[in-house]
Amino acid sequence: MQFGGSAGVTGTPLVAKYTFGTSLWGLAIIGMTGPLIYTVTCLALRSFKGRMRTDAIAITGVVIAGLTYVAAVWSTQTWHLVVACAGQGVGTALYWPMIEAFIARGTTGRKVSLRMGVFNISWSLGDAAGTAMGGFFFDLYPMLPFITMGLAVIPVAAVVIAAMRQPEENGGANGGEDGEGEGPADGATNDGFRKGAWTGNFIAAGVTNILRSVFAAPALDVFRMSGSTYGLVVGTFNATRTLTFYAMSRWHSWRYKARTFLAVNGLLAVGMAAVVAAAYMPHAVGVAVVFISFAAAGVGSGMTYFSSIFYTVDTHTEAETTTPIHEAVLGAGGAIAAIAAGVTNQLASDPLSPLAMCVVVVAVGMGISARCMRGQPRRDESRRDESP
Repeated sequence: MQFGGSAGVTGTPLVAKYTFGTSLWGLAIIGMTGPLIYTVTCLALRSFKGRMRTDAIAITGVVIAGLTYVAAVWSTQTWHLVVACAGQGVGTALYWPMIEAFIARGTTGRKVSLRMGVFNISWSLGDAAGTAMGGFFFDLYPMLPFITMGLAVIPVAAVVIAAMRQPEENGGANGGEDGEGEGPADGATNDGFRKGAWTGNFIAAGVTNILRSVFAAPALDVFRMSGSTYGLVVGTFNATRTLTFYAMSRWHSWRYKARTFLAVNGLLAVGMAAVVAAAYMPHAVGVAVVFISFAAAGVGSGMTYFSSIFYTVDTHTEAETTTPIHEAVLGAGGAIAAIAAGVTNQLASDPLSPLAMCVVVVAVGMGISARCMRGQPRRDESRRDESP
């Protein structure tokens, strides 16, 4: 699902900028539409809890996303792509929260961390590959990234149907598979870390959306990148985020540690600052620095995302209730950042100004996250990690 979706999402700004000549403001509108609709749909989804089957909602989302990208093949104007992004937002909002709730069902502590680690690695690998291939497919045929998603929904639907019909595992939040010491976090402590992680994830999602949409303008106008190079650059961001997910799923000491969260999150600001600096370097050196910068930013984004989803499901509440909020945070951050990037560019008349804006916003967000997390009492994680 993520491979096909990322190919389509990567192809959208490339078609808009490289084929239709869309302005940076137009790219901002495109980048805003999908996350905005995604957020609204995720929040509305909470009212359907208990009324519809999880697999039915997920399959509906798969079908909507697939049909949207198939229709996007016939796009001839920028507003067609805006409509396609709206359909994509609805489809994926129906899919991802249901999958996350299904994966986290009946488990807490280290077990949910491991499950979410595998889940995050899975979709992030698909994201990295889909983004890189989306740029390559665009160079072959501009509409090929959209076709990729249209074809991907067939095996996705089959796998989801098969997985959802498997019997539910025994055990869960009341003991069971996780062991006596694996109960969820203390409510007050978890609340502070969850809010801090949501803040960081809100901002990181915005930065990510800028890189996936608005960055197409400086990629062409400043760094003179081809579609394939653009895909590889964004794919590098996704690849290092994947490695971060893997590390966090195996190394549990990061949990409920404010300093660790803030130190790694800071790489997101460092990466964006380095991209701006790369524009003033010789072309070959500058492009190399952009790759390195996106790699660093991917690590920072990986920390915020994994923390957000872990603190969301590591509670006494049901995962189905909180995962739509986690996803809504992602969508809201992406939507607001895209519009802010467009406004910033209008004021500064510089395609790199949105990236400079990201540096400031990440720094402010880190301050807010620090206040949320450091106001919480220290927790002893040792008992939670005794079970294998």
